[in-house]
Amino acid sequence: MSALSPPPTYELIADKDTGKVTLPWLLFFDQVFTGDRGTPWIPTITGLTISGTPVITGTYYQVGTLVFFSILIVPATSTTSVNGTTYCANFPLTMKSDTSCTAVTNAPSAALGMCDSSSNRIYFPSWTAITSQVTVSGWMVAS
Repeated sequence: MSALSPPPTYELIADKDTGKVTLPWLLFFDQVFTGDRGTPWIPTITGLTISGTPVITGTYYQVGTLVFFSILIVPATSTTSVNGTTYCANFPLTMKSDTSCTAVTNAPSAALGMCDSSSNRIYFPSWTAITSQVTVSGWMVAS
């Protein structure tokens, strides 16, 4: 995990007298929102039909076991995905449960995919000949 310290577990989250959040907790949450730039990885995608050479990047943010991930696909010409056969199999953390993910484009459109804990794969939804960038993102519990 990059640039993120654990929460101050020895401090109360709120002052007993005023009920206001204490300073160490404010500093921790400030790190969450401004200090963590995420951990990059290069997703390996199977079953993506491409024209040209796309740029594919991935980033994930982990706080405890809660993880947010984002995969950005910028096509050279176009990309096509088929639900159930297009997936990323090299997510760097182990998924603890199945969740959904979403693919969005600036077309604008959105569709649901799936994070499968039994195979540790992120399955993409279907899209056909998209010429604009596609972002696949979601939340999961991972270790």
